[in-house]
Amino acid sequence: IASLRRFLHGTTPHELRSRVADLATGAAVLWHRAGMIESSVVGDLFVGDVAAEAIGCDRVLQGNVAGFVPSNERGFVGLILLAAPRSVDLNPHARMEIGIDFGTTNTAVAFRLGDVEAEPAKFADRLRTPLEQSDRAKAAYRNLAANIFLPAREATIPFLSMVQDRRQHRHEDRHVALVSSQIRFHRTYEAPLREVQNALHSNDVRFDLKWSTATGDRELVGLFIGQIAMLGLAEAFGRGVGPESVTWRFSYPEAYGGQHLQDFKAVCARSVEQALGRAGEGGQAPAPQWERESLSAALYFARRMSVPMTESTVTLDIGGRTTDVSIWNAQRLAASS
Repeated sequence: IASLRRFLHGTTPHELRSRVADLATGAAVLWHRAGMIESSVVGDLFVGDVAAEAIGCDRVLQGNVAGFVPSNERGFVGLILLAAPRSVDLNPHARMEIGIDFGTTNTAVAFRLGDVEAEPAKFADRLRTPLEQSDRAKAAYRNLAANIFLPAREATIPFLSMVQDRRQHRHEDRHVALVSSQIRFHRTYEAPLREVQNALHSNDVRFDLKWSTATGDRELVGLFIGQIAMLGLAEAFGRGVGPESVTWRFSYPEAYGGQHLQDFKAVCARSVEQALGRAGEGGQAPAPQWERESLSAALYFARRMSVPMTESTVTLDIGGRTTDVSIWNAQRLAASS
């Protein structure tokens, strides 16, 4: 309803008739179908510019479901109305920094609220259900939703740079973070090792994306960063910080060449911009800030660990594929590689 009201608002009688006709013929689209792999677990997800107001329920008309059934071959059952999103009082003076270190094996995220010390990020449990049933039924729903979308418990860092690829490669669909892909938040390595074994056969769980230059993998990196950005914005809202008051910081390895670094910066900037758009923010997204991993490691030791750097000092950032080194002398950076 909100999307329809926005689409028809401020039109003249002639424009109103034209837009209604476009809706009837399908020439105008208010919500775009998200690109998800189609399976026998039949369902569609649509992405719009406002919060969802209802879940449409339908059923497959034939008896046995052997594969995906298009929506025009399913029978409409009804709607589940959703509660309006809870409003948040934003503090216009509050500021937050979100730092993202996208690693070969693990990814780390840090939050800094105002002038306090940065702290490891924690993504709160923010699953919501429209169902008011028994605790057992709600627990089953939450476990299902957590397996498909968000973690059912607080997610801490670092987490594996592993993502489930749910993209459906159709040009009319949109690939959206949190929908077309999902970060696999695991507390132990046993579960992801099983997923890696399965991924060798199914190829739907992807890892080692940091160094890939394939176009499809760059898009998947964007979806990975985009989900982090959306989760980070949710935490910012929860602390009363508006999206326009969030500063984004990314680290990158010195081994990234010119084109690889340019592509990585473009992907991250676009992911942040799309996350801000999903948060309802218009206009130009603030440009992310960048720092080399070698210098980021040195700054951690100098500021957090109070290492004076007055004598010759070497810092090592040992990653999954490369090691970034910085050499300091008398508090001056002598070399990095």
